[in-house]
Amino acid sequence: MPPIIEFMDGGELGGAAGLWGTQNVIATTPPAGQGWSGNYYYQRQGGSACTMVTARDSYYMGIRCRNEGYIFTLWGNGGLHFQGRLQNEGGRIRYYGNNGGLSKYSDFMTTGEVMRVEMYIQRQTYTPPTPLGAGTSNNDGRVIVKVNNVIIIDETGKTVGYNYPIDVFGVSGDWNQWDDAILTVDDWPGNVRIQGGVPNEAGSSTEWDPSTGNNFECVNEVPPSDTDFNSTNVSDELDMYGMTPLVETYPIESILGIQLSARAKLEGTATPKDLQLAILSGATYDYSSNKQVEDDTYKWPSQVWSLNPATGKPFTPAEINSLQIGIKSKTR
Repeated sequence: MPPIIEFMDGGELGGAAGLWGTQNVIATTPPAGQGWSGNYYYQRQGGSACTMVTARDSYYMGIRCRNEGYIFTLWGNGGLHFQGRLQNEGGRIRYYGNNGGLSKYSDFMTTGEVMRVEMYIQRQTYTPPTPLGAGTSNNDGRVIVKVNNVIIIDETGKTVGYNYPIDVFGVSGDWNQWDDAILTVDDWPGNVRIQGGVPNEAGSSTEWDPSTGNNFECVNEVPPSDTDFNSTNVSDELDMYGMTPLVETYPIESILGIQLSARAKLEGTATPKDLQLAILSGATYDYSSNKQVEDDTYKWPSQVWSLNPATGKPFTPAEINSLQIGIKSKTR
């Protein structure tokens, strides 16, 4: 079974980084021939991009990058306490745990080429289990770092700075180029490559009102456009769309999952104030939980499916290519 995906983003929304809570990054077209994935990658000079995630004691993470500076950054306690980071420092990969945590340089020397970096982190326990590291660390945490699937760091000890679960995942640095960022819960993500797909035809239901033309044509621009859109003020209306097929630039060995994102906002006195993200595989519809939509501000509600709801198994490329995607208006 594929690992459980907590978060993923390969820049395929284009333009501003809508899936990151802090968006000091821009998705742009990558140079050809360097090993990047899809139609976009991220660039950032200074600052950071980060997102809130489920508070957990351990995570696996992966990214495709060419960085001088920080690669991964981790926080706890609602992002108030910096926990640790993985960085490219002077051409060497180093893990640094804040507040007396591990500090470990690898022997691996970067070359400026695009590399796939993965890290597993298990935070240590404390006795007594008090906040802010006031207790005694049991030094039972673990950090494993891979570059291009080769382990370069494997250390145990006090891995993160404070006695909080990890709840913010970030990427930051002086000059960052990165792609295919993913955070998983229970296993290594592997050499993930993220592709984007957009609506390309009408689906099984067209109940929302297009501002012009066909429904699918109002929501297929990358980067997104405000000039056309679909709207509704009726609860439980469903809009479904066919989707552009996968492109096998690289061989597709397996599919970890799909993530559906919809750019939405409320205007005026809206009756439905939430939406559900929907997929249709074969004859099986499946819906996310209600996603809250905000007044007058576009946000990107998202949902990950690791398994095909029609089969209970990982998606196949053929199933992805025949999938329909959509949205359903819901009352809050």
